[in-house]
Amino acid sequence: MDPDLIIDDEYVYAVGNDCNQRGKKLEDILDEYVVILKEIKSEAIMAGNVSEALEAFIGCVEPLKDQITELSKRVEERSSNFIQDVNDADQYLF
Repeated sequence: MDPDLIIDDEYVYAVGNDCNQRGKKLEDILDEYVVILKEIKSEAIMAGNVSEALEAFIGCVEPLKDQITELSKRVEERSSNFIQDVNDADQYLF
């Protein structure tokens, strides 16, 4: 490892936290998007090929909600783990 390498712990933690917060916001946006799509399906495009395609699209979008939350949490956890791993590996320097 480069002896001149400096890792800003607070910055890494902040980036992980920021990713988690943005994931939560994106989750809220996606929830609202699904509600809008369902309203369009039930109020405006109730039958026909476009309705069926919209139903299929909604079915593809809905599962993304949980994945966004999971990924953003994992980024935050990995950021914390990275700092811990670096500290463990370099404990003799501190």
